[in-house]
Amino acid sequence: MPSTNYDLSAINSVVYNGTSLSEIILDGTSIWTPRNSVTITIAADTNNYTLTPAAVAGYSAGITDVSFVVNSGVVIGSSTTATAALTVSGFASGDVVTINNSGYIVGAGGRGGNSNTNNATVGGTAITTTSPIEINNLGTISGGGGGGGARNHTDSYTTSIQYVSCSGKGCSGGGITTVYTYTYYSGSPGGGGAGRIVGQAGTRTAHGNSTPANGSAGSLTTGGAGGSTKGAGAGGALGQNGVSGTWAGGLAGHYIIGSGFATWISVGTRAGRTAT
Repeated sequence: MPSTNYDLSAINSVVYNGTSLSEIILDGTSIWTPRNSVTITIAADTNNYTLTPAAVAGYSAGITDVSFVVNSGVVIGSSTTATAALTVSGFASGDVVTINNSGYIVGAGGRGGNSNTNNATVGGTAITTTSPIEINNLGTISGGGGGGGARNHTDSYTTSIQYVSCSGKGCSGGGITTVYTYTYYSGSPGGGGAGRIVGQAGTRTAHGNSTPANGSAGSLTTGGAGGSTKGAGAGGALGQNGVSGTWAGGLAGHYIIGSGFATWISVGTRAGRTAT
């Protein structure tokens, strides 16, 4: 008798004579068990959420459907640009993981550059995944804004000192006048990028007679202003590069790393870079 392959993985329930079955066994082999459906709801702001099988109650490899729900107005962010706001990994073939986002999944904002320094940082990542996921985005998924670039500036001033000749008979007028020129370096720090957590402004440094203006931290959606004294760059809005001053602003963060694993049911608002 020829062998037969049965693929019943898409069947959620089977009823026989009015009774829901928990398993179907054919010739001593189990060919079906019901799929496990689990909903995880994020109802309050949080950072650095990791979605793995360990977070799913009653997980059974290959037959688990996960609905990950982010409520409206809720923010999943990150405490650092080095770590994604949401990381998905470890699910088996056959599992179905759906991200239902009505809130914000956003990377951390990049830090603005310090005065006279090329150190504005990139924004953080919203989602990193190494497992297949479906994304139903009715809210915002975005990389953090890049930090604003600093502005540097060089100023100088001169001063004159007159030396006179003195002896036991007193001092004569006139003398030699020497002019000294002093150079000092000033500049304004870049603004912080948008995100959660927000990017902080760079650090200002006072030199000589110059004290540059401070920049501003970003907010959830907008970048902070750069220091105005010498025209430093503003931090980037969500998913946008930081504005350059003398030095370049930081790049926007990724809205997803692992794009090859993602199927978009609804795109919604998304911004930033993407990587496979």
